[in-house]
Amino acid sequence: MLGVPASLSANVETDSFTGALMGEYRALATDRMTLDVMAGARVWSVDNNISATLKANETEVASLSGSDGDTWVDPMIGIKARINTKSPFYFQAWGMIGGLGVGSDFAWDVLGGVGYQWNDTVSTVIGYRALGVDYENSGFQYDVIQHGVIAGAVIKF
Repeated sequence: MLGVPASLSANVETDSFTGALMGEYRALATDRMTLDVMAGARVWSVDNNISATLKANETEVASLSGSDGDTWVDPMIGIKARINTKSPFYFQAWGMIGGLGVGSDFAWDVLGGVGYQWNDTVSTVIGYRALGVDYENSGFQYDVIQHGVIAGAVIKF
């Protein structure tokens, strides 16, 4: 059996941005914990690029490329809780849902973390966060879950 050495190479790149603007109402405040109700919006922007090349005997036979993307805004609602300890350490969590057919079909965001209150103004937090979205529009589909360790700082005014 004779064959022709052939190779197919492909490159896929996705660039995404998400940002949220949320208003909060403090529903509960004690020395041990706070509970906030949140409402606002999250913007998503996604760009996908793909290219592929087919070679036979190191000669390019065919190549193709394409791109697609979209930007949309989801309404979001959620709750955020903070539980204080008797030390400067505290626990923090939030959960949000949104989209609900307005932007995406469904979007969600959860976080759990441990923080340290340095003074009345500054605290830091480390935790784990996951967010997901199920979006489809005019043939473009973005059904993604992103998760991982986070670290951040909070400055209160």
